[in-house]
Amino acid sequence: MFSDVIGAFVLSRLGISMNELLGISEGRLIYNTTSKIIHLFLLVIIILFTNARFDSKALLHAIPLMLCNLSSIFILFAQYTTFIDNGKYSTFVMTTICMLVINIVVCGYTEIVKKSYELQKNQLCMQEQLAKQELYYQDIIARQDESRALWHDIKKYMLAMENLVSTKTRPEAESQLSALKKKFSSLDQMIDTGNSIVDGILNYGSNKAGSLGITINFNLWLDTDLNISPVDLYIIIGNTMDNAIEACDAFPAGHKPSISCTLRQKNHVLLYEISNPIPHVSVKKAGDIHGYGLENVKECVNRNSGFISVNTENDIFCVSITLNV
Repeated sequence: MFSDVIGAFVLSRLGISMNELLGISEGRLIYNTTSKIIHLFLLVIIILFTNARFDSKALLHAIPLMLCNLSSIFILFAQYTTFIDNGKYSTFVMTTICMLVINIVVCGYTEIVKKSYELQKNQLCMQEQLAKQELYYQDIIARQDESRALWHDIKKYMLAMENLVSTKTRPEAESQLSALKKKFSSLDQMIDTGNSIVDGILNYGSNKAGSLGITINFNLWLDTDLNISPVDLYIIIGNTMDNAIEACDAFPAGHKPSISCTLRQKNHVLLYEISNPIPHVSVKKAGDIHGYGLENVKECVNRNSGFISVNTENDIFCVSITLNV
């Protein structure tokens, strides 16, 4: 009904009388067609806004298609009127063919723009994922150098402790042993699940959180192979972890809370859960995760036949994801 009113108003403003719109004539055909197109467009808008995966880009793709259809109707109606009055059949046929070609071109161009946007989004995501992988491998190289330097110093530490023990200088020996343990402890901070992609994402997040004074408590158990693309892993794990770190960083210095991250595989099911306290200060709006919304995470989960649950309870924000791998 609402679309009929809009259609009647638009056509009446274009000079078509209400008698023609409601009578048995070409005007009635134009009126019905216009109303149905408006009705379809309104349905698309309602679906987009009520759908949990609302994307404003989809709305921008629908607008030119509707405008092209409406413009074609008005042009063909004007040409049809000319044909009725003057009998210019060839002109009407050529105009109809041209309008058909224009509609096909606009539809094709809109689809190309949509695919280009998706490709650009995936490329940007892959670039960020590759950047994290590069940092991960740089960290591995740095730790290998650190390990070589440590093993080089072990003999010196052991010789020093032997001399201190032989001279019964216990406090100094304990001090040397403590220094040696401290050097070894730095080697245990690197995450190693056996999956290089996951390791890169988790180590990047752990280092980023550590630089901000935030602790991430990991509970990890994975097989080396996961049947999930690296890009999807980055979007799902990397983005939710960035979001949790950002939320914890909003807390005052010296009172940074910890993040809980569970990633465990059981048979062919991957369980992932990350939770963080909710700050009482304003941060980026919910779902705006590191350039990609929470809806992109949901889209990746759905694409991998998974399930996602987002809960807020007792001032704790928790994202739980189950994936078939």
